[in-house]
Amino acid sequence: MTGTFQQPDLVQEAAPRLRILGPLEVEGLAAPVHVTAPRQRVLLAMLLLGANQVISNDRLADAVWGGSPPNTVRSQIQICVAALRQQLAETRLGTCIETKPQGYLLRTADHELDAHIFERFAEAGHIAAKHGDHMSASAAYRSALALWRGTPLEDIDSPVVQAALVRLVEQRMTVIEDCFRVELELGRHHQLIGELKQLVAQNPLRERLRVLLMLGLHRAGRKAEALEEYLAARRVLMDELGLEPSLELRELERGILADDPGLMLPADVEVRVPRSSAPSMLPSDISDFTGREQFMARSRQYLVSASHTRATPILAITGGGGVGKSAAAVHLAHQVTTAFPDGVLYADLGGSSDRADASEILLQFLRALGVPDERIPARTAERAALYRTTATGKRVLVLLDDAVDERQVEPLLPGHPSSGVVITSRARLVGLPGARLFSMEALDRHDALRLLGTLVGRERVAVEPKAAQELVERCDALPLALRIAATRLTVRPHWTIEQIVRLLADGTRRLDVLAHGGLSVRASIEVTYRRLDAQAKRLLLRLASLEDSEFDAGTATSLLGLDELEATNILETLVDAYLVRVVRGTAGETRYRLSGLVRAFAAEPQSVQGRAARQARDPAA
Repeated sequence: MTGTFQQPDLVQEAAPRLRILGPLEVEGLAAPVHVTAPRQRVLLAMLLLGANQVISNDRLADAVWGGSPPNTVRSQIQICVAALRQQLAETRLGTCIETKPQGYLLRTADHELDAHIFERFAEAGHIAAKHGDHMSASAAYRSALALWRGTPLEDIDSPVVQAALVRLVEQRMTVIEDCFRVELELGRHHQLIGELKQLVAQNPLRERLRVLLMLGLHRAGRKAEALEEYLAARRVLMDELGLEPSLELRELERGILADDPGLMLPADVEVRVPRSSAPSMLPSDISDFTGREQFMARSRQYLVSASHTRATPILAITGGGGVGKSAAAVHLAHQVTTAFPDGVLYADLGGSSDRADASEILLQFLRALGVPDERIPARTAERAALYRTTATGKRVLVLLDDAVDERQVEPLLPGHPSSGVVITSRARLVGLPGARLFSMEALDRHDALRLLGTLVGRERVAVEPKAAQELVERCDALPLALRIAATRLTVRPHWTIEQIVRLLADGTRRLDVLAHGGLSVRASIEVTYRRLDAQAKRLLLRLASLEDSEFDAGTATSLLGLDELEATNILETLVDAYLVRVVRGTAGETRYRLSGLVRAFAAEPQSVQGRAARQARDPAA
């Protein structure tokens, strides 16, 4: 029945605004809300753990004061709730804490709380597994587990809160076990053994994990190790609990001893044994990657679930410079590597510098796949054919970063559906057949503030919330700009956020501030600017002189002195280059907007004069 189940669309549910599967986080409409008062944090944690249910006053009192509540406990709780409502006034939660006769109730929508989203993904995985669609089940389970950011609410010092988390922690362990179960049925036992060993070491009394590890070892041809795991399980159970292993464990041991064929995978399941020579060219993951939950959830599902279809799943991530395409692609690739046991191929195609030669990239890929140099032909077309032949039947993930255009990418695509491809580019790549296109925008303001807090410290952002919000605005919520600003604040701990905001307020020097080391917003925009034709460059510079950053197509017509069709086509060239954004007017009409950073780039007097001089010498400059 594999492939018959249509997994529900959980896109909205992949963007939580309230987080308890880790440190407590509440995101407001403009900035994260930092609830710092200990009593209020405990109350909020209790209300979120029991979201959409009445939490009694007695229960709240136990959570806050333990067994020693004050005589004025009811009024104290009322004061705490009132303060909490006031602090959350800028969020929807401010009006969603309802007073009930026996206590309080916090109403949240299904897509607002990460714990609810976790449960939705877990349920989707259970349904897919029940229908025999192990690929979709694996994708859903992995999406659920990706929402966890460590120990839930570990920053809340309340035994009652910690006790209330037992159900969530147990749900997570069940999802982990269910995920490994379906992935074992997909023939991924070689890839899972390491994870299972680590989990068994952390949870030595959890017999189901031990069953999965023993089964994985047995299927990997490591019978002796599987039996050793049984003996280890028996020792720890007898020592800790005085109990014999469960019936399931005992029957599994007997089956392994008897080489029971029923323990092995069906003949039609293709097992991928990772080779020591399997390429692993992927750059390191981004430890402080923030946001993009919706994109990550859908992309994981697409790359993993689509691998049983007729065509190679190709995900093309396009967007302007500094928007975080490469970081997102690398982070995504690290999350799906277990589905591609034959290795990961990576290439920087040089879209931001010098265009990489596809023939040279093919040479690197063929060598990585084990083809000796004497068998690699000289011509690009022949190399591409050999590459597709070598990759046929293999589960290889190919990450092509910073592609110039479709023509550069096409020879580098494997031809078999078992592989997967992720591409990033400043071009829209609309001519790439069969690709799923994702146009990446700047971070939303919530995630931009979260990223800033991760980079410079949450405490620093909490001290200057308005300045932090203004910094995000001055950086257009662009990850590259935020990282540069954060780097400046980090190396100058005596600076306040307000200081760098004041520096960024000077439009003539904004891009000077947003340059540090090898990172530069100006250089990033310059790469795209150089690719424009003379008319598009002229229009961009003239748009920067307008008082209003928002305009319509008629403005471009007036600035260029051309007819409407010609001017609109040139304007759309800037849209395709991600230098101008399309927005909707109040009446639903199409309007356009120049971002603050692009505007600053195009309006720089010295830059305009320099470009004018270069264009006088070379109109294409």
